[in-house]
Amino acid sequence: MDTAIMVEEKTIGSGAIEGTKKILPKDITSYDLLKAFAVIIMIIDHVGFYFFPEQSIWRSVGRIGFPIWFFLVGYARSRDFSMKLWVGAIVLVAVSMICGHYLFPMNALVTIIVIRLVLDPYIKLSMANIQGMFAFSVTLFILIFPTGMYVEYGTQALIMAVFGYLVRNRESIRHAEPILNCYMFFALASFLLMQATIFSFSQPLWILTIVGTLFVMAILFIFTPKTFPKLTNALPNFVVWIIQLMGRRTLEIYVVHLVVFKFALVVFYPDSYQFFDWALFYQAEESALPDLELPNVRRMDDSL
Repeated sequence: MDTAIMVEEKTIGSGAIEGTKKILPKDITSYDLLKAFAVIIMIIDHVGFYFFPEQSIWRSVGRIGFPIWFFLVGYARSRDFSMKLWVGAIVLVAVSMICGHYLFPMNALVTIIVIRLVLDPYIKLSMANIQGMFAFSVTLFILIFPTGMYVEYGTQALIMAVFGYLVRNRESIRHAEPILNCYMFFALASFLLMQATIFSFSQPLWILTIVGTLFVMAILFIFTPKTFPKLTNALPNFVVWIIQLMGRRTLEIYVVHLVVFKFALVVFYPDSYQFFDWALFYQAEESALPDLELPNVRRMDDSL
């Protein structure tokens, strides 16, 4: 067996801290900053998606934050399935059905659960040799849209999680830097190709999306856990609190804001969304714009 990119067994499925209580630093961390940025981008994306769908700039900005969430799923050492994760996923499925949306694709929390289930077995199978890694990566790319019918982002989310895993374990992987360089390009290219298939942005908005995504991927490539005591001391206490809230309560923010947005659609656009008028699958051919006065429309994407 070619050991060129073999990963040490002790790093696969590492769960030594799983089930232990985390003691969070009092100072702002690199996780806090990265997640706070992602939360802001996510909310911008969802405000545009739900309330201003005719204004493409919201979605163009929103594309920038996607890689962060699933990168962090792969970057984590633990594959923990917390009760909050399960409850959040179930609540969002239920709210989508109550508010007249659709069952599939299921929300991004379901995607995260699936990734945590399959990531370590996938790593063991795909990283035995270079040829295997290439074949598995191409397979993930081909399956993006078929799997995206059932869970948000489909195998694109797993591609980003593998990128996070490689960054976290770069010291345990032989020839890690050239592998990481190639895989980052693959993850970036596959993501932008997926977006180009879905969206019809103007040229300036595509430039914004591409440049922003390149910046995010570069940050993720060098990401490491750090604390920033000087920054913490320099910022007002309420700013520190907001940053840490977004960085440490991301799951709660994700669930709560989507619940509020979905119910708001039923209240403000009753001609387009009715309680319990849900569909099994998102109907891609239906428009999602309430202001175009199309009845009984359903929208795709509770994306992160």
